[in-house]
Amino acid sequence: IAIDSLSKAIMEDKNYKTPYSYQHSLVPFVVRDHKIIRYQRDNSGNYTVIGQLPATSEIKDLKLCFATKDKLLIEDKIIDNSCDFETMSFVGSTVDVISPCDGGQGQIPIVIEYNYFFKDKNGVYLYHTNEKTMKKLSYDPQTFDETKMIEFYTNAGASL
Repeated sequence: IAIDSLSKAIMEDKNYKTPYSYQHSLVPFVVRDHKIIRYQRDNSGNYTVIGQLPATSEIKDLKLCFATKDKLLIEDKIIDNSCDFETMSFVGSTVDVISPCDGGQGQIPIVIEYNYFFKDKNGVYLYHTNEKTMKKLSYDPQTFDETKMIEFYTNAGASL
């Protein structure tokens, strides 16, 4: 049976996926022929390409997203990566529950948003659901850790 190259790459486990994230999951992708190919699978098991972009560097796995030297693949978006690729790391994430209850029968939509914190040798960065860029924060990357992340979120969370 002839298999198309996308299906073959997926079956060979050369695909990239992150853990499921309620309402904001990363679209899975494969790297093939120096391209990042984003795909989806339908209920019949067929794969469809939904977008592609050049793979400008190796892919860095940041647990809930992936980075290249110039792009960040996060949730269902591709944004510019403003971090230093070599020293970039994922610090952690927090959840904003905007609307927690569906009223019991789905009449009120549940709305969840996430905050992702990164750091590199130059600074600390925040990406919030529905933003188009990462925001640089005024923290020392040498001392920014999960405790500082929670402090920031507790103090500034309402204004995110």
